[in-house]
Amino acid sequence: MSSEPPKVIETRACKKCQASFVITDVDQQFYHTIAPVFAWKKMQIPFPTLCPDCRHQRRRSRRNERTLYHRTCDFSGKSIISIFSPDKPYKVYEQNIRRSDQRNPLDYGRDYDFSKTFTEQYNQLLLDVPRISLTIMNNEHCDYVNQIRYCKDCYLCFDNGFNEYCLYDGQTYHSKYVVDSFRVEKSENLYDCCNVKESYKLFYSQNCANCNSSYFLKDCTNCTSCFGCVNLVGKEYHIFNQPYTKEEYEKKLAAYDLTDYATVQGLKIQVAELALKYPHKYVITTNCENSDGDYLSNCKNSHNAFSVNNSEDTNYVYDIDDDCKTCMDISCGAEGKLMYEWTSVSGYRLLFNRFVGRAENIFYCDGCLNGRDCFACTGLHSNEQYCVFNKQYTKEQYEELVPRIIEHMTQNGEWWEFFSSSIATTGYNETVAYEVFPLTKEEALKQWFKRCDYEKPLPQVSNAIQAQDLPNIKDVTDDILQQPIICEVTGKPFKLVWLELDFYRKYHLPLPRICPEQRHKERMLLRNPRKLRERTCAKCSAPIKTTYAPGRKEIVYCEACYNREVYG
Repeated sequence: MSSEPPKVIETRACKKCQASFVITDVDQQFYHTIAPVFAWKKMQIPFPTLCPDCRHQRRRSRRNERTLYHRTCDFSGKSIISIFSPDKPYKVYEQNIRRSDQRNPLDYGRDYDFSKTFTEQYNQLLLDVPRISLTIMNNEHCDYVNQIRYCKDCYLCFDNGFNEYCLYDGQTYHSKYVVDSFRVEKSENLYDCCNVKESYKLFYSQNCANCNSSYFLKDCTNCTSCFGCVNLVGKEYHIFNQPYTKEEYEKKLAAYDLTDYATVQGLKIQVAELALKYPHKYVITTNCENSDGDYLSNCKNSHNAFSVNNSEDTNYVYDIDDDCKTCMDISCGAEGKLMYEWTSVSGYRLLFNRFVGRAENIFYCDGCLNGRDCFACTGLHSNEQYCVFNKQYTKEQYEELVPRIIEHMTQNGEWWEFFSSSIATTGYNETVAYEVFPLTKEEALKQWFKRCDYEKPLPQVSNAIQAQDLPNIKDVTDDILQQPIICEVTGKPFKLVWLELDFYRKYHLPLPRICPEQRHKERMLLRNPRKLRERTCAKCSAPIKTTYAPGRKEIVYCEACYNREVYG
């Protein structure tokens, strides 16, 4: 993609929300580049019919990351943990069974029926081929987790990798002893943090890097022994942005009882109010070139990107871990190149996929690993090639059949679109779409999303303790591990685990009063919406694109003004 501003070649109205969106010459070139070729015949990708937000919402509605259930493995009969509620009509197998030699996904192969729609036939395939209970890989002693890999002794973590001794985290990588945090990298001993990198002993903090032994920081870098500070760089022994000697700092810090839950909550409010007096950078980016979005690092020519690392020549990308090049409309994935309209995949030249890894030239597949040159398959895991609807073909047969299917899909308006929401395997309210695009049941059904109405049975508890009656951490005994705690927001019971209690004791932290899922929801409210809006810098009036909507209370600066204010 060029660094030159793209030229608008067409303006469209979204067929779902009617919002206006544009198609640029850069988009057009991308669609031409990634269009698949079969037997020297190029199958062109038409322009999208949905706006970027609706496309993003549709993809996220296919990813259940955090909603777990008890159910029975349909192969072994054992009780298992799964992202599929017991009332779902799918066959669900434990991961080690579904990806083993005990089952052959090609046993479910079938011919394509040109008298039926693609969506109708693919839905039947999803019903017939066993689903995987969880997506986990190479972990040790990790319970109640999903979408994590190479982790050890982690609990209730989601979308994590290469961690040890972490609890209740999301999008956390290469870290140890991180509790109740979101989007953390290369850090250790963190609690209640959001968007933090390379930090140590950091508590109740947001948007920080290389900070140590500090509490209640916001937008700070290279700070040590600071408390309740905003926008500091390279500082030490500061309280509410005021400098102190080491002795003064330690004396003032001792005056705060950080073991008291009410004191901590009051300090959070105080720091939030303090932050409104200081400028906010219009977006959070690090080492980026010709890129726009928020929470970006090491990106080049990446536009409309949010929570993305190391991407190049991309547009409309979200929650990408690493090394993504020449891609558009992708969500929740890892490394890859030449990819379009997918969620949770990695590989090369992948179009319209969900949960596909280490693959190449894969189209309209779901839950497949290590495959090449496959179309409309699910559950493949053994380097399959030239398969359609889980049926094996020769190269020649495959290249003759797939263009015919695409032409049939085109006639029905199914080609070039991501999977229809009508065949989603989970309910909208179970997915990460609900975090970014919350909808009521009525709203979701009106937009043709599925809804899960299964109610998890509440455990029969005795000897429960109300959250407001929890003792101070200094007085807590091991018996608390056997006592359910009633969440003061949801009214549902939750329990502490030993590693968690040990962490609270070590750092003199008050016990949580709300359940883990509610704590996650509150952390998500700390992050701005994933939408760029036109605004002007509060200092120089330069036009900016920011995730701070006009009318909000924050003082928002462009990068130049912010840097002058913060770095001097």
